[in-house]
Formats: sequence, structure tokens, C-alpha cells
Amino acid sequence: MKTTYISAILAAFFLCAGCSSGGAEPLPNDAKPAVRADAVPALAPEPATPAPEPAAAPAPAAVEPVAAVPIDPSAPEAAPGVELVEREGVSLGSLVIARGVELRQPVEPGTSFSLAGGNKLYAVMDVKNPSKELSELGVAWLPEGSDKERGAVTLSVGEQPRWRTWAYHSGFKKPGRWAAIVRDAGGVELGRATFDVTP
Repeated sequence: MKTTYISAILAAFFLCAGCSSGGAEPLPNDAKPAVRADAVPALAPEPATPAPEPAAAPAPAAVEPVAAVPIDPSAPEAAPGVELVEREGVSLGSLVIARGVELRQPVEPGTSFSLAGGNKLYAVMDVKNPSKELSELGVAWLPEGSDKERGAVTLSVGEQPRWRTWAYHSGFKKPGRWAAIVRDAGGVELGRATFDVTP
């Protein structure tokens, strides 16, 4: 009996030993299988889609060069019959012929003036002085068909980037076309305004 019992134990032992000889051990219930990095097939990288090329910018339109003289937006545009010389340094932003001046502004500006309204007219100037240096302007009045200027005066320009000044002439005796001519301190013409004097 003892032999049978011992035989049965030995048989069970050999059976269990054969079960574990495969090398694969069961994992405990809470253990997770280790995953190797190379166990998952690597996904083939998608081919890079080329970025769309930006559309070529249209060629800029041809622009004519502009004189590098600052423009004062508060200065009025040149009136008919007014010619201004654009240049660096002291220059005119505007030149207006008017009946009078009030609060440094021209009163009753125009290009035609009746002697019935008086024989005194003003040349009102907005002066650009970018270097802010003291300077002078000359103003003279010239009747058409004559080379003799009348009522010439010299005006001061202050140390400011913009200067308002004016000159007047009261020697209009008969109808005709006139010009008020403005020159710098060196005698270079900066502008002129042509106007008519009527009966």
C-alpha cells in the first residue's frame, strides 16, 4: 500500500515537472506583459505634402519721384494764377492775393479785384522754413507790360518751421493785370501770383 502511495506521488511529481519544462511561466493575475518597443510595427511616415508656394506678388506700379519737401496739410492749395517753386530750404506753401488780412488769414481772396472796392491789396504767404533759421523775403508788385516793380518790401521770417506773413500795395490806379512776386534773401524767385484789377 505504501508502495502504491509512493508511486502515485512520484507520478504526480514527474507530471508537474513536465508541465513547467516549456519555459513559459504563467503570469500572475495583476502582472501585465512587457511590451518591447520594437514589438509594435512602426508606422511608415506619411510623405510630406509640399507647402503651396505663395503667389508671386504683382510688380509695383511705376512711381515718379516726388520732391522731398514736406507738405503742410493745413496750407491751402495754390489758387489759379499762382506759381510756387518747390525747393529745399525756405519756400512758399501758399501765396494768396486778398482784400485784407484778419487773424492772419486772407479776407476776400481772389484773382480779380474791382477798383470800386478799394485800391489796397495784400499778398498773404504761408512760408515753409524746415531749417528754422532767421531769413527774409522780398515782395514786389509788377504791372503787366512793365519791367518796373512797385511797392517792394522786405519781410522777416522767424525761427519756426512755418511762418505766416503778408505785404500790401495800395498803388493800383487803373485796370490791368498785375503780379505779386516773392523772392528769397538771395533774390531767387519763390513764387508769383497773377491777378486782375478791374474798373
